[in-house]
Order: sequence, then C-alpha cells, then structure tokens
Amino acid sequence: MKNAIISVSIYALLSACSQFSDEQPSHASGISAPENFFPANIASASPEVSHEISRNILQQKHLFEHFWKNPLPRDFNLTAALNSSATVNSTTHSFIGDLPNENRCPTADLSFEMNTRTSGFDPNNAYWAMWLSRTIQMDESSILDRMLTIPTEESHLITRGILGLQAGVFRIDGKVFVTFRGTQDIADYIQNAFIDTVPGESAGLPGRVHQGFRDNFLALWQEVYDTAISMGAAETGVWLMGHSLGGVLSTFSAYNFVERNIAVHGVYEFGSPLPGNELFQKAYNARLGDRTFIIGYESDITPHVPPLPDAAESFSNVVRPELKALAKILTHNLNYRQVGSWYTLKRDGLLQKVENLADFQNRYYNKMRADNEKNSLPTLLFTNRRYTHDHETEYYHCGMRGFVTRQH
Repeated sequence: MKNAIISVSIYALLSACSQFSDEQPSHASGISAPENFFPANIASASPEVSHEISRNILQQKHLFEHFWKNPLPRDFNLTAALNSSATVNSTTHSFIGDLPNENRCPTADLSFEMNTRTSGFDPNNAYWAMWLSRTIQMDESSILDRMLTIPTEESHLITRGILGLQAGVFRIDGKVFVTFRGTQDIADYIQNAFIDTVPGESAGLPGRVHQGFRDNFLALWQEVYDTAISMGAAETGVWLMGHSLGGVLSTFSAYNFVERNIAVHGVYEFGSPLPGNELFQKAYNARLGDRTFIIGYESDITPHVPPLPDAAESFSNVVRPELKALAKILTHNLNYRQVGSWYTLKRDGLLQKVENLADFQNRYYNKMRADNEKNSLPTLLFTNRRYTHDHETEYYHCGMRGFVTRQH
C-alpha cells in the first residue's frame, strides 16, 4: 500500500498541499531536498498558472524536506496504521476483506514449467513469473526455503546498503531468471518520488526515463549482469520479472541484456508504473515489445501512474480544481508511456488484454472521479482503499493462480 501512495507522490502532494502553510520551516539539521527533486520542465507552464506552480512547489519542497529530515521508522507499517485509523470512513467505502493467503487462493496441480518455445504471452510463464516476483518480496531465509520447492540449481540475492535486498538471480531447471523486488522502505520511496525524466544514456537506455528508477537500476545492474552471466545466461538467455518498482527494473535490465546480445525470453511485470517517454517506448518496443507483458490488478493505481498524455484530462479531474491546469501540464510535459502489452487481471482470475491503454486509463480515472466526492486524490486513496490495497502482491498472486487454474 505504501508503494502505491509514494508512486503518485507528486500528484498526491499537488492535491494535498493546501493543508500546509507557505511559511518556510526551520531546518536545524541543514538538510534540504535535492535541487533536482521537482520536474524542471514545469518551467514551460502557461502564465495563468505560474503563481499556482510556484506556490505548490514551495509547499511540496517544505513537505519533502520534513520527511527527508524525519523519515518514518524502518518498521513503520502504514497499512496497519490506516486499518486502525479513526480518520478512515469505513462506512463510505467498503474494503474487500483481508489479504488472501495461498490456502484461500484457487488451487491447481501446478509444477514449475517455463515455455521457451514462444516469446508470446504464456499462462504458465506468467504464473511462475508472479510466483518469483512474490517470493523476492520475502525475507532472505524464506526466499531460499521457498526456492527449494522448485528445481532451483543456484541462487544469488543482491543487497544494497540501507536499501536492503533488491534482486535475486536464480538458475532453475537449466534456465536463468532475474527477479527484482518492489519498493520496501523509505529509501526506496524517496527515490520513487523523483518522477522527472532524465536522459537514459548513462544507464544504457534510449530516450528519457524516470529519474528515481534509473538511479535504482544503476545501483544494481552490474552485479545483476555479472551474476546472470556466471550462471550461463549467455548460453541460455534470461527471463525477467518483478512487481511494482521491480517491474520497471526488469524493463531497464531487459533492454541492457539484448544490447549485449543476451537473449531475453520474456519480461513479466505486475503492477509496474510507466518507465519513460515516447522515445524510450518506441526503441524498447522495437526490440522487446513482443515479449514484454504488464499486468494490472483490478483497481490498483500504480500501473496507471504517471498518467499517459492522452489521459491527462481525465487525470486532472481527480485533483483539486485549482490544480487541474498544472496536472495537465505536468502529464503532457513528462510524456510517460508504457511498453509491451498491457493486461488487466480480475479477482476471479479473468485476464484480458487491453488494446488501447489510453482509453482504458481514461475510463479508470473517470471511475476514480466518480468515487472522488471530495475532489482530493489523497482522501480517495485513504478512504477507498481498493486503489492501494489492490497493489499488494498477494492479490496479484491469487489472481494469477486463478487465471492459470482456468487454463487447466
């Protein structure tokens, strides 16, 4: 749930900023937000919203500096805090229930199998990609124990300082798999908030990409690549997968693998946000568009952010009215696009391909607008919790298990 809220941090802050004073807070520690935290291309805003832009940037900067100096404890559980919060109006918007566990998921006699004979969407490939994406979210001992239940030949977990466990490279049944962890703690959340696009060249990527995701990728890529090669990826090729942030890191890694002539059999992403601009999208799809699959579960907001330019109008309708023009400018100027093929997953395991993501996003934000009685995006995310709870890996895993059960 925390991931979904942070993934829309800039937009949520735009909606929430009227709650904060214009007065500059004191900074005894001398720590301030990085200068490049806010998108540089808002400078092209029209004159009529320039005052609103400057006011809200100042307020966002103050808010960010507060959390930069006073980060949440690493063991802070926002989901638990919200579930016990008296400010949540549970009578207005009902929650769908407790998180599912494997015993409550649809069952099928499933054995590990990845189909390397096709680069197209494959039900078994999709399910086991989700299984691995969920596994990497666990603690290290649980990951290694869980990997013993399938024909794992070699495992390597990658950690990075305060970020902790970030990725796993596995050799399973003679094949190499790279799976990236989604956002876990405050250090990840802060990096996710850097939503401006930057040239991807330093990360071996075309076009412009999300700054925070690029930085996260750069911290991991070399070890991921070296480990995959040591496990035989040059001969076997690789599979890549991940949930949320992990999906975007899979996208960036896939492009770098094919640039080094390493075969990529498939890229499966679950609840992953948009990675880069139109130039990135076109270059990526030319190489890997036919074997990259993004799956969004029910009402999960994360795979819909940042919004597509063609959904700017409907997205702007879910922020405060006085910020509508600014929201549209940011969305058009950032010019985020999705890659590969996009699918929507339902609770009963029904999986459908989305042929026009812009139309789908417009319907999504229009539905959000209908739920958004107070015209405040943060209020909606906190009171109608399906938009954030649907991002949990347990829901994706149960949905995919239901899907593959339908195929048997």
